[in-house]
Amino acid sequence: MCNQVVSLDEYEYWVNDKEGYLACGDCVRLDTDIRDAYLKHLTNNPQCADVIFKEEDLVNLGYTRCDKDFETGLYEFQDDDPESILENAKAQLDDDEFIFRIDATSPFDIRYNLFSKKV
Repeated sequence: MCNQVVSLDEYEYWVNDKEGYLACGDCVRLDTDIRDAYLKHLTNNPQCADVIFKEEDLVNLGYTRCDKDFETGLYEFQDDDPESILENAKAQLDDDEFIFRIDATSPFDIRYNLFSKKV
């Protein structure tokens, strides 16, 4: 790891609670051990979403973006639930693993996608 200073105002970091370290986005992208631990942490986890990789990066790692975009937020129509989304996706593609990826955030909502990968 690079041990550089990480701005907590930006999303380009990951706190690995199990191993007790904080990794910057570059380390997650470039170090295969850290990358694999990060992806394992995200896999089939509706409580966490990727904020480090670009969509192209996930595609290059073998993931496929699911067709629908999701939103959770202040307004009535922003009521997507990650746990339900994951449950439905697993029922349809039971041989796949899934990762959520945050697409955009604002003070009032969050937009995200779901990616799948054959196991």
